[in-house]
Amino acid sequence: MIGERLEEARKRKGVSVREAAEATKIRGDFLLAMEDNSFEIDLPQIYVRGFLKNYARFLKLDPVKILTDYDAHQLGRTQQEAHNLRVANEKESLGHVELKLEDEPSDGPQHPANERVVVTEAPEEDGPEPELHFSLDKDRGTGGTVQSPPPPTLEREGTRHDQESWNENKTLYMKIGIVFSGILLVSIILIVLIQLLKGDDTPEINPDLAPTQTTSLPATPTSTVTSGQDTIIVTASDNVTLIVEQTIDRKRLYSGSLNAGETLSLDKEGPVSIRFTNGSAVTIEKNGQQFRPGQPGVGRTVVE
Repeated sequence: MIGERLEEARKRKGVSVREAAEATKIRGDFLLAMEDNSFEIDLPQIYVRGFLKNYARFLKLDPVKILTDYDAHQLGRTQQEAHNLRVANEKESLGHVELKLEDEPSDGPQHPANERVVVTEAPEEDGPEPELHFSLDKDRGTGGTVQSPPPPTLEREGTRHDQESWNENKTLYMKIGIVFSGILLVSIILIVLIQLLKGDDTPEINPDLAPTQTTSLPATPTSTVTSGQDTIIVTASDNVTLIVEQTIDRKRLYSGSLNAGETLSLDKEGPVSIRFTNGSAVTIEKNGQQFRPGQPGVGRTVVE
């Protein structure tokens, strides 16, 4: 039996029921009930099977073999209960004995008659011997044989083992659905985090919102640049993002970021528009003259 094997394995392991309960996190009375082959624990079958499986693993027994024997034990017990129910129903059924009697001859007109004697046996109970009750029913009229009612039939119902198996499968499907839902939720969170990490933390320059400043260089007594190609030098004292465009043809001369201490030299034709994210970190040099934009933060300036 399953219980004897569990108890023998526990004693061979040298642990008490209390120690086994602490190690397996299963109540001691449940362990004792399983060792006594009493599996009528007031818990769903999925928990009983789980306890039995964990206890078998703790005792170094084959959990698959133990569960297989448990299923066979439950099936046999179910069949025995069905047999006992059928026997009880048969005992409660009433037996009928029918006797066909003929009327005694008389001087009057003869009529066909049927007389039925019904013998009824009371259900068996603890106590004195059962009594027999006799009743005589006469049915005068048309002749014929009185048919006894058919014996009661026992409706077959699904066994408890089948119901328990369905409950266990339903719980398993629910667990699988919860796991897949958790995986999907974690995947969505990871995708959002990756998108946030990939995003550029540098503020986007909006030329429509940034104020425009036109910078006029002071007159140089030695030379004056009126047209043609000249050079400007942009120096960054801190990290800054720049977009430099020529105003006459909207040609973009530069778009990117400068780190602190880096210098950018650009050849231009005519006025240029310089958009920046940190005006206080930008120094512009043209024809030997240096100046800073008027805006300390995000802004725009035009160099003639």
